[in-house]
Amino acid sequence: TGSCATRGVPDSQACIVVDRARCVQLGPDALVLTQNQPIPTCGTGEVLIKVAFAGVNRPDLMQRSGLYPPPTGHSATLGLEVSGTVAAVGTSVIGIYV
Repeated sequence: TGSCATRGVPDSQACIVVDRARCVQLGPDALVLTQNQPIPTCGTGEVLIKVAFAGVNRPDLMQRSGLYPPPTGHSATLGLEVSGTVAAVGTSVIGIYV
């Protein structure tokens, strides 16, 4: 992670994450659980998006089933496709502003 230029970014976020133990406990129809987590910081060349909408797609469902682990260093939060506004900009980002 690196430093970000931010404006109005809260300290935490509600997000959908896979909790394998709870999903097994709740049964196969329990897709995910919502948890409060800290807001991630921007790494070099990254932006932070204030998400308005997120989609759950096939890789998300495969991840929930344990068939598609997130790549090393990536979040276990589901919703690979999002739309929203840029809330923070990491170093080395050119042409995108908060």
